[in-house]
Amino acid sequence: MGRPGTALRSNILSPSGLGGLRPGDKVGASPPIVPVPAPGRGAKGKRIQPFSLSPQGGMGISTALLASGTDLTAARAFIQSVGKAGGALAKSDQPITSLVPDQAGRYRNYIARGEEHFRSGDFAFAFTQFRLANDIIGRSPETLLSMAHAKFAIARFSYASAAFYLRKALKYLPELPLAPLRPKAFYNNPATFGEQIFHLEDHLEESPNDGEALLLLAYFRWFTDEPDVKTAHSALSKALAVSRTDETTEAIETFWDGMVASGKVSDKLLPTPAKKVDSPTGPSS
Repeated sequence: MGRPGTALRSNILSPSGLGGLRPGDKVGASPPIVPVPAPGRGAKGKRIQPFSLSPQGGMGISTALLASGTDLTAARAFIQSVGKAGGALAKSDQPITSLVPDQAGRYRNYIARGEEHFRSGDFAFAFTQFRLANDIIGRSPETLLSMAHAKFAIARFSYASAAFYLRKALKYLPELPLAPLRPKAFYNNPATFGEQIFHLEDHLEESPNDGEALLLLAYFRWFTDEPDVKTAHSALSKALAVSRTDETTEAIETFWDGMVASGKVSDKLLPTPAKKVDSPTGPSS
């Protein structure tokens, strides 16, 4: 059996529109915070935790979902419950290649600066900027995902931090798998992203029972130009089999529920134990 997801590498590295900072970005006063809405119910009756959301522009995840044209009642109800942010995407199928909001203010400035440094390859400094934005709006899925991307970019031997922020983003935006997100497009050079995916796959070859790394693999395989449903499903099944905390299990099941809501998969997610790593000691002669 080949390496996990090897067949999709050509898809991950394929060209796509790369979003960057727009010229003429202005610095302004801090934007107001939208009042926290009442808790609601998401897909399959799961309780959705409310969060404060700064007014977002066309690139916001919530705005993109609202404009996606989906008939999924749960997704639309959720987005409407937090309030429609300022301008929707012009096209329903437009990929999200930046999480910088249109509304001026410190929140926007930090995310914009973070993405600028992320694209230049300064992932550690980018993380500090995303964290500052998160200090302003702590439950924003945009800042949590940005921090997850930054931690993933600098991870080598452990993916715990990146998975932590991804779990948080899923907690506050359960419908995340429905968004047309393109993590590869946040990089100036797609090859850099591809190299980091290789590191992730290499890590999983050596540590196939790393549930946090498996969750990240499912995330990145799902959010390709054409979702790799098979690999994402397999990674989530394996992650569920080795999950050791309620938080991780909930994130895995939430991501699967979102995939089901997209109509690309169905049925219940069942745990699938990963294969054991071969012993480094060869057979005796």
